[in-house]
Amino acid sequence: MSSECRRSVSESRSCTWEEEEKTKSCLRYQREEAKIQAWVNLQSAKAEAESRKLEVKIQKMRSNLEEKLMKRMADVHRKAEEWRAAAQFQHSEQIRKVGQQARKVMNRNNSHFSGRKSCGCFPCNNHHI
Repeated sequence: MSSECRRSVSESRSCTWEEEEKTKSCLRYQREEAKIQAWVNLQSAKAEAESRKLEVKIQKMRSNLEEKLMKRMADVHRKAEEWRAAAQFQHSEQIRKVGQQARKVMNRNNSHFSGRKSCGCFPCNNHHI
């Protein structure tokens, strides 16, 4: 074989070997990239699952707190109604007592000034002349 021929066979083999190595390297890189992407996808899925889990937990907490607040406000309204009823009863009692006192005063005044003059003695106060 001539040296040129050997060189061309040698160059051909080296080109082939270089191409094979480049192909192997590219395949390794693609496999590594696929592994990395799979890891990223897994981590992303885990993060999303954790996020959904936290959202559910937050929603439950919010729901429980809203329920507690609703019960508390119901207690506030119930207590306010009790206080209003007590205040209204007390007001009605005061009005009734004032009315009774006014009638007593009027009856006392009417009995003294029934057209007869009184000197203030016991018989005069009993309307005796």
